[in-house]
Amino acid sequence: MQKHDKKQIEIIEDYLFAAGQITLLGKRQARMLSGLVADKTCSHEAQVILLLNLTALKRGAPRATPEFLLEPFSPDFLQLRIEKFSSNEKDEKSNWINITNNQELYQNIKNILEQALINPEKYSPIAGSPPKTPLSADSYPLLVIDSESRFFGFSRHWFAAVNVENAFREQLLSQAPFKPCDKTARAALHHVFQHNADFSNNTKFHYRQAAAAALALRTKLLILSGGPGTGKTKTILQILRVLLHAIPELDPEEIILCAPTGRAKARLEESINDSIDKQISIDPEFAKSKEARLRERRCKTLHNLLGIRPDGSSQFNNTSPLPYQVIVADEASMIDIYNFWALINSVSKTCRIILVGDMHQLPSVEAGAVLGDLTRQFSFYSSNPTLGTECGEWVGKMLDGITLDPNIDENGENSSLIIPQTNKSALTDHVIILSKVYRSSDDIVNLSSLINNGDHIQSLRYLENRSSQTVSIDSRDGLDSVRKWLLDWLNDDYINTLKSLRKIAEDSLNNTEHPEHKNHMALMDKAFTALDFSRILTLSHSGQRGRNAINNLAEELIRPQLEESGKTKSDKKFHGQPVIVTRNRYDLGLYNGDLGLIVRNSDGELKAVFRQKKQYYSHKVSHIPDLESAFAMTIHKAQGSEFDEVLLILPLYRSALLNRQIIYTGVTRAKKRVKVLGSPEILNAAINTRLERPGGIEL
Repeated sequence: MQKHDKKQIEIIEDYLFAAGQITLLGKRQARMLSGLVADKTCSHEAQVILLLNLTALKRGAPRATPEFLLEPFSPDFLQLRIEKFSSNEKDEKSNWINITNNQELYQNIKNILEQALINPEKYSPIAGSPPKTPLSADSYPLLVIDSESRFFGFSRHWFAAVNVENAFREQLLSQAPFKPCDKTARAALHHVFQHNADFSNNTKFHYRQAAAAALALRTKLLILSGGPGTGKTKTILQILRVLLHAIPELDPEEIILCAPTGRAKARLEESINDSIDKQISIDPEFAKSKEARLRERRCKTLHNLLGIRPDGSSQFNNTSPLPYQVIVADEASMIDIYNFWALINSVSKTCRIILVGDMHQLPSVEAGAVLGDLTRQFSFYSSNPTLGTECGEWVGKMLDGITLDPNIDENGENSSLIIPQTNKSALTDHVIILSKVYRSSDDIVNLSSLINNGDHIQSLRYLENRSSQTVSIDSRDGLDSVRKWLLDWLNDDYINTLKSLRKIAEDSLNNTEHPEHKNHMALMDKAFTALDFSRILTLSHSGQRGRNAINNLAEELIRPQLEESGKTKSDKKFHGQPVIVTRNRYDLGLYNGDLGLIVRNSDGELKAVFRQKKQYYSHKVSHIPDLESAFAMTIHKAQGSEFDEVLLILPLYRSALLNRQIIYTGVTRAKKRVKVLGSPEILNAAINTRLERPGGIEL
């Protein structure tokens, strides 16, 4: 691009900003950095390259191909933006709309990218080829352009991806340290699985759950994946018990559990502790065992575990490793590539790492799709085989004689784990994928499977043709279906319960001596049970079917029934309103995504009440300014949550947010019933689109 093409750059900027592909800060960064190019005649070209790479990073790609960088200018992508732009009558006409008919501009951008691949140093010092022997992120140019792999990417994420790959090849995929002998391994597995039912529901564990524990004894890295309700958290506990029993020198204090968010951390900790408490209630002697000391282990957020500082550096690294021998990272699908590298770089050479999560869920908000990258090769077969013949036979030998779930064919489970020789990969023998679902209805499980397979035709037929109301689709326009859902959920019984909570005495909740303790606890339990029973999920915050509009509708319907006389709509919060925390508040023990309820207490003051570990804690609303109404939530915010019933609302128009993973994540938040509100065309477009993030981990 020559100097006279400045107008074209402004059009590109306007389009990418209007289309939500880049922020105002990103525009300024691209302008500023392009001015640092040594050859000033290349500054406009450098600005275009930077703009495209910033959009790729915003779309989650650690490293991007020219095709991915050009995607915002493809006809389909452009058409989506124009449909959205044209649907908003408040917007004024913009010159970027002309970009749709400007094939010359598209070709110019394509040529710039191809020329950059031929001569990356042309844009020195802000861009260049990757160093042959990278020692640190600082040894890379700001923007890395690799002519051989045809990847573009910023140094921070490039360095993380390369070093994660190297760590896997050189360290993580090796045999586990302190691998017990077969006799010890078999004894540990029999100790945990033969005589202990799944004490939460008095059933036996199934083959793959026990196989995961066996695999943890022989590998340094174990990936445990599975959808909601497949027993991942219960399996984690059994894995840790097996490790403690098989490795006498392993102490519970050398085990740490973590998760990428505070809310996920709290759920993991509570689930592990509840399972141990149930085991102790069945077998009091268990309380004296080393395994029971897992109850004392505290979970941490990944940031807290690594001691990540404001500048992005970590307290722990390869020269100052974490003091643990086993690290369990839950909700691994939410971990971005840079934080994953920080974790890998901080573990000792003798540490086992267990990654847990749902490989089909939405990837992290930031760049990368770590869990998806690591498990993608195992999704080509419906049975999700992950073990080679030798390892599979060893696992079968270790589990021989253990009575497992009789409802699952043990022999079938055993053979289905063996992956064909031609499909073996570096991660074979390091992954177990759980498929038996215990909580969700069969209809929801079957529907989610069809969605995962990208079968939009059968998914739609399944929604349309079910005789029951477990899964259904409503393609009507308007919000009448939303109103009905809200009124069914927030029925008279629930409203009366909320009214009964008005002016409740705060000290009655956690003070067992208070005369109203049992009554008030029962009311609060009933209110929170109803609150967690149902949820409306949206793809976005804005728009006619976005989170904000649905919450406004809910408040219009419900607030008049709960509002005290004298209170006005100028009060943003009201008694009985469900709310969600949108920012971590470590000082209050609250985390982004926590759900609570607004209650007007006996002093007439509005308090936000949250349930933690079967107790209720209240905080002044004024102390948590980032609370938002939560009748409706975005699917992203609902990740990791589960509700009995879900109304999944699709946008009226095609959107870049529509993809297979977001529909799967929304559907699988429901345990008993899910209704999709949206047109078949929009649903088909979503299921047909798999969210891909190039430039991640390649092994």
